[in-house]
Amino acid sequence: TPAPTPEDPVRAYLAGLDAWRRKDADAALAYATEAVQQDPLLSEAWLLRGYAHLRLKDRDRALTSMRLARESDRSDVRAAARGLESRLTETYRRDSPMLWFGAGPQLELVYGAPQPRAVLNLGASVPLWRKLSARAEVRWHARNSGDLGVAGAKASALAAWSLPLERWAFTPSIGPSLWVATGQYWSDGANPYLGLRADLEVDGRLTPSFGVFLGVSTDVYPAQLADLDWLYDPFDVRTGLRFWFWHV
Repeated sequence: TPAPTPEDPVRAYLAGLDAWRRKDADAALAYATEAVQQDPLLSEAWLLRGYAHLRLKDRDRALTSMRLARESDRSDVRAAARGLESRLTETYRRDSPMLWFGAGPQLELVYGAPQPRAVLNLGASVPLWRKLSARAEVRWHARNSGDLGVAGAKASALAAWSLPLERWAFTPSIGPSLWVATGQYWSDGANPYLGLRADLEVDGRLTPSFGVFLGVSTDVYPAQLADLDWLYDPFDVRTGLRFWFWHV
């Protein structure tokens, strides 16, 4: 139980700061709360109150205190408040540049018979506006050099819209895709096909800089369907690791 609160808000704040240095978060919170009740413009006390709430695992009240501390006339208090607010909110947002990589299966239909293939993927994303981002992804799978099938790399440029839900987010995306198909069907060993790709994924931002994802995609290449009507890739599944690089 904290000692009786000083009647001066600055003295109350200093008493709270001393309690914080002693690692007594309950007393620090009590003193800081008394200080802001006496002087709501004492931003240093709001900052201390936010740290104390965070130590006591009350994220919502910590955020409220940080937003009030950001109104301070002191640049150091504003910077500290912004830093803590970013730390509290970043895992719940999707407005940062990111990279990801992983692997997963792709289902191929060869003359109607299903054949799974392992596919590698590598991608990057940059925010454009609010929940809208631009993404680029490359997927690749190889075949045995003696295989008469079709392989190659597929590069996609996607517009993505994220729907965050706590640490997780659902993100549909759509955009053009280029498949540089490789195989023994062409004299030079390759042929490009332009098509459209649609994707739906869920990702979890486990820390401000690290997370995981799982996505399901489908794409269609009209010229490929005309040239190689026996081959169709209805969908692929992607999973892997994701890294964020802004506000970390």
